[in-house]
Order: sequence, then C-alpha cells, then structure tokens
Amino acid sequence: MIPGIRLRLALALFAVVAGALGTAYLIVVPTLESRLAGAKLDQLEKDVATVVECVELSPSVQWQECAERGASVLHARTIVFQVYQGAPRPQLVNLADSQIASSAEALTRDQIAERAAVTGLPQRGTVTRGDERFAEAAQPTVDGAIVLLTSSLSDQLAGVGVVQRRLLVAGLIALVVAVLVGYLGATLHAQRIRRLERAAERIASGRFDEPVVDTGDDELGQLAAGFEHMRLRLENLDRARREFIAN
Repeated sequence: MIPGIRLRLALALFAVVAGALGTAYLIVVPTLESRLAGAKLDQLEKDVATVVECVELSPSVQWQECAERGASVLHARTIVFQVYQGAPRPQLVNLADSQIASSAEALTRDQIAERAAVTGLPQRGTVTRGDERFAEAAQPTVDGAIVLLTSSLSDQLAGVGVVQRRLLVAGLIALVVAVLVGYLGATLHAQRIRRLERAAERIASGRFDEPVVDTGDDELGQLAAGFEHMRLRLENLDRARREFIAN
C-alpha cells in the first residue's frame, strides 16, 4: 500500500509539472516567434517605402541601382517587378534584383508580391523557400511596378531555437526535481502512516503503555492525537478493569 502511495504522489507531481511546462512551452515559443517575425515585418514595411521612393524618382534603367543601394543599406534582398496582368494570376518579371548576379533563385512566383500586384496595396507576410523562412514586404509604385523586400528569419528563429532548448532542459530538470520531491515527500508521509499503523496494532493487542507521538500539525497529526486520546481512555478503562478484578 505504502509504495503505491509514493508512486501515485510522484506521478501526480510529474503530471502537474509536465502539464504546466507543456502549457508554458506552447504559449511562450509560438508567441516569441510571432513577435520576432512581426518586428521584422514592421521594419521591412517601413524600409520598402524608401526603395519605392527611389524607384518612382528614377528612370527604369536606374532601378537596379536603387535595388542594390537599398539592399546594402536595409540588409534585405530588394527586387523590382514589372507586372503583366493575366489569368489566373499576374506574371512578375524581375526588372531589378540586388542578387541578380548571384546564384539566387529568381522570385517570379512570390506570394507577397503577387498579392500586392492583385490588390494594388502594400502587403506583408512570411514565406518558406526550401527549408528557410523569409519575412517580406511588397508595395506597388505609381507606375504599376512592385517593390519587394525579402529578408531571412534565420537569426530570429535561431534565437527561438535557443529558447526552446533552454525550456526543454529546464523542463527536464524540473520534472526530475518534481519526481524526487514527490517521492521523498511521500516517503516521509509513509513513515508517519507506518507509525500510526504500528500504534493501532499495539492498541488493538491491548498494549497501552507506549504513547502515540506525531509532531505534525496536519491531518496525520490530528489523527495521531485522536489515537493518543483513545489510547489514554482505553488505558484508564483497562486499569479500572484490573483494579475491579483485583478487589
């Protein structure tokens, strides 16, 4: 019976701590990731207006210079698209790309840029290309071109990964401590229950000479006090019985 109490209390603490840690993990990690991505999108949304201004004030032959200058200052890949309306979605052609000379993939099917082309309004969001996530902001220009800023979220997600690992390590430590504390606490209570059990056996066998002692002020302490009160009454009754028989 006692080992069962220890196990149940340890498992109960394990379940409570695991549930609390799981809930905290599910709340903290997605919220942190969302806020970091949101902060990046806010910055891109402000920065794209700078490139749009350069594009609107420059002839098309200088848009590449606007893209390269914007990328160097804003630290985000900068693309200027020419839009050709078609069905079922518009066609985008790179007129200027800050990474056009590199091996980077041409973004002719970018979701954020397409939404900006369809709605004619600034758009923002995150997209996944390959195994990497990007934050993007797109804004139409007055002549119908689309300026897109795209920046990797790898640094932000790396920070989230550090938080995830630390939460997992802290969670494992907390679970181990919870199990140990639960088992030790149950062991202490089990020892007190054992003492009460032995006291009850002594009283049941007619031995009233040893007092029932428990210094706790909880329910077990109250039960021990009740046992002691019962022992004293039975001891008095037994003494009276023996005196009556002797007389």
